Amino acid sequence: MLAAVCLLGGLLSASLVRFSPGYGVDERELDPRFSQASLEAIRKSHRLNAGLFSYYARYLAGAVHGDLGSSEWLQRPISSLIKERFPVTAKSVLLGVLLAWFVALAVSLAGVFFRGPYFDISTTLISGVLIALPAAVVAIFSVYLRAPVFV
Repeated sequence: MLAAVCLLGGLLSASLVRFSPGYGVDERELDPRFSQASLEAIRKSHRLNAGLFSYYARYLAGAVHGDLGSSEWLQRPISSLIKERFPVTAKSVLLGVLLAWFVALAVSLAGVFFRGPYFDISTTLISGVLIALPAAVVAIFSVYLRAPVFV
C-alpha cells in the first residue's frame, strides 16, 4: 500500500512539474551562437521526455538502478551531486534539529518553573511566529547577524 501511495504521489508530482508554465523551455535555444544542428539536438533531447507516463517509467527504471539522470546545468550525474552535497546537508539538518530541540526544551522547562498568563501568552506567540517564519527569512536574519556557517 505504501509503495502504491509513493508511486502515485511521484506521478502526481511529475505531472505538476510537466504541466507547469515554462516547462520544456530551454534558454539555449535563444542563444545565437548555437548552430541549427545544435538546436535540433537540444530539441531532440526534449522530445525523448515528451510523454508523461513514458518519462516517469524511464525515470523509475533508471532510479532503481541508481541512475537519477544528469543535471543540464552542471553536466554531471545527479547521483554524484547528491553524494557530494549530502554530508554538508546532513550536518546542517542535524545541527538545526538539535538546536530546535534544545530551545524547545529550554522554553518548556521555563514554562514549568515560571507559571503565569503573561509567560504563557508570550511563549505561545513567539512559538507561533517562529513556526510560521519562512526559511528564507531565517536565512536573511542569519546573514544579517553573521551567524556561523557549519560546513
